[in-house]
Order: sequence, then C-alpha cells, then structure tokens
Amino acid sequence: LQQFMHSPAHLPDCPPVQDRVLYRCRKPGSATVTAYNSVPELRCSDHRAVYAVISLQIRPGSDNLPLAYGRFRHTFYVEGNKRRARRNDLDEIRRKSNRASSGVCSLM
Repeated sequence: LQQFMHSPAHLPDCPPVQDRVLYRCRKPGSATVTAYNSVPELRCSDHRAVYAVISLQIRPGSDNLPLAYGRFRHTFYVEGNKRRARRNDLDEIRRKSNRASSGVCSLM
C-alpha cells in the first residue's frame, strides 16, 4: 500500500485552485452541483484531480433560425447522408457475414 506524502519544503507555493472545478452562471441558482469528488489514482503532486457533475437549467432553443445561419450547402448535406447510409449498409453486411462464418471453438 503506497501512501502519498509530500513535504511543503520541496513543493513550490501554488494556490489550491487546482483542486476545484470553477463554473459561473448568469442567473443564481440555475446550476446545482450533484457530485464532486477526487480521483485518487491520478496523483502527480500534492494537488488532486477532481471532477464535478453539474445540473444546469438551459433555455429552449428557437426553431425559426435557418440551419447554419444561411451558410448551409444542401448538396453537402445530401452527399453526407448518402455516404453515411452506404457505410451503415456495409457495416450491416459485415455483421451478417461474420455471423455466418463464426463458429465455436473449445479447447480441452
């Protein structure tokens, strides 16, 4: 079992902001921290790696804006959908062929 021990004499003076998650809201109370913890496996100094899970209240978007604010090229969108469909079809064909050629191997 290893314990992390440090001597303040060997480390530079740093503010302890590295052990915090900073966030800011326009409206007070629109964010709630639901989890905050450290990751003990990640240790490089006397500071700890931390994470936070924050629940946010967001405003609904509006649907009346044009996609990409008028910089949308429909031909690129159509071509991307075609390529995505072809790739999905190829993935499905590969999955079916792998199922047909797979077998069970047992070692005794």
